Amino acid sequence: LLRRMAAANSMMTSSSTSLALKVGEIGHLTIKVVEARLLHIAGKFNPCLYCIIKLVDASGKKITEKTKAKKALEPKWQEAFDFEVDSKATNIEVVIRNSNLSIKQERKRMGVVRIQLTKNFERPGGVDTWYSVDKERETDTASGELRLQISLKTVNDRNEPI
Repeated sequence: LLRRMAAANSMMTSSSTSLALKVGEIGHLTIKVVEARLLHIAGKFNPCLYCIIKLVDASGKKITEKTKAKKALEPKWQEAFDFEVDSKATNIEVVIRNSNLSIKQERKRMGVVRIQLTKNFERPGGVDTWYSVDKERETDTASGELRLQISLKTVNDRNEPI
């Protein structure tokens, strides 16, 4: 299972090195946060987990969206977010956080998934993949997997698919 996850993650980050959009192109990006599994969280508490999606939109502005909190170690969010993006949107970051922790804000962060936005996401139907949750900071406490469905449609200046 772990080899399969690693292979899927490397396919999404290294096999297609061309970025999704060329300078001047606009695209409609849909990110659906489906569910998490195999989350191993340090400490004994009742988790109330949510995700924050971060990227740069077509105007160059940083965008953050947030899922609803779910009280489960294997939450099923099933929430989709739509973004208008251009060539500035090169990475997607999804941070898992726990709203039940009564400690400093930075410690509520559980782990992160970082994905390079490449042409892979322009496939018909997009990409539906499990991504490894990484402990990027000393205070991150979770490991496991996050399932995301990501699709990108390039559009022309009249908002019509190309």
